[in-house]
Amino acid sequence: MKTYKNYKAYCFVKECPNTSDLPEKLFFSVPIGSARKDWWKICNRQQTSLTSPHFICEDHFTLEEDVAEWQRYTILKKAGLKPFSLKLKKGVKPTKFQCRQSLDATNFVTECSIQIDFEEDPNFSEPSIKKEPMLEEPSTWQDDPCSSSTAACDPLSDRESSETTFQHQETVDSEPGGKRRRVEDVNGDAAFFESLLPLMKGFDSQKRLRFRMHVMSALARFCDPNYSHSESD
Repeated sequence: MKTYKNYKAYCFVKECPNTSDLPEKLFFSVPIGSARKDWWKICNRQQTSLTSPHFICEDHFTLEEDVAEWQRYTILKKAGLKPFSLKLKKGVKPTKFQCRQSLDATNFVTECSIQIDFEEDPNFSEPSIKKEPMLEEPSTWQDDPCSSSTAACDPLSDRESSETTFQHQETVDSEPGGKRRRVEDVNGDAAFFESLLPLMKGFDSQKRLRFRMHVMSALARFCDPNYSHSESD
């Protein structure tokens, strides 16, 4: 491997973050001339000069098989002797791209943490719900019957049970200008919506959409200051 004074080497693989600032990493010269053309596609790089210096780190090779005189190099290093410069064997190309898998996994987790996979209806306008600060729950609050492993729970099939649950969460606003009702979070917004996801297993897209519309409509009614529990749906 050639060395260049005051030159910081970046790995030729586009997704790889390694640089020559990492002293434990070995870097090899990228072939020049026509041999470099194959490397552009393999390393996901745009076409560059065929003669400019570029380097690639050890993470993309099987060192025992791809590096010339690798065994001799390791013996000298273990003996405390100054090792010699390493070169890739002729015709060797990078085959390992763990950095791409790590990048894909990171992007997947990030997307999942900010998005819920619902089917969108362009003609459906979601009601706007004002988020209120969560109040301390009363000491007499009973456990949710759905938390029992033996209890059958279907929040949409039992309207009376649903209304009772929402009644426990309504509070009266004491601000001047009139009273209004509001719905408090059910164990927090995130926990509430997450608890609904298992109910949609096996639903097709139309049934998922109707389920979502029912839930959002129910919340909108309870947030309506003119809503009364005596009103029928």
